[in-house]
Amino acid sequence: MTGYGGNRAWVTAIATLAAIAVAGCSGPSSTAPSPFPPRPAELRTADIDPCSVITDTDRRRLGVERGTAGESDVGIGAPSRTCGWRNFDDGYGYNVQTIPTAAGAALSVPGSTVRTVNGFGAVENVPADYQGPGIPPACQLTIDVGEEQAVRVQVQSSDTRASGSPEALAEACSRANALAHSVMRNLVAAQS
Repeated sequence: MTGYGGNRAWVTAIATLAAIAVAGCSGPSSTAPSPFPPRPAELRTADIDPCSVITDTDRRRLGVERGTAGESDVGIGAPSRTCGWRNFDDGYGYNVQTIPTAAGAALSVPGSTVRTVNGFGAVENVPADYQGPGIPPACQLTIDVGEEQAVRVQVQSSDTRASGSPEALAEACSRANALAHSVMRNLVAAQS
């Protein structure tokens, strides 16, 4: 098991994934009916340190060390705080991000599915730029945590041989869903 080790290329890749998913998608959402169930709690993303949302137990389960913090612009003109973790043994990378926009904006990505994560509405998708030959499988959940507030959980494999494989994509989404449930459990407990 090897720690994240400051690999800036990975942080840049995750930030690009986030920008692709949200860019141009933050249109008015306050007048449209919500595609999500009522939130079990209102969480404040300004109070969230993305690196603190994965516990020591979670890190051991994922096979990662402490995360690397960063900040990116996800195409909405506001900063997004991120934290990334990498397991160099199994080739999976994990990212948690706070986003100051409505989670419903992620529904504009083709193939998006509305899910529920610990009672919170969420959008699961794979951005189009992360599909196709030579592109490692990736999956993300954008979770509705408050008015114009979202938390995004992303998982990406580094195995380019698995690109286009339905099984590899299902594995990335399974890992993203499991991580999202842990993150939301930890966030609700921290803000209670």
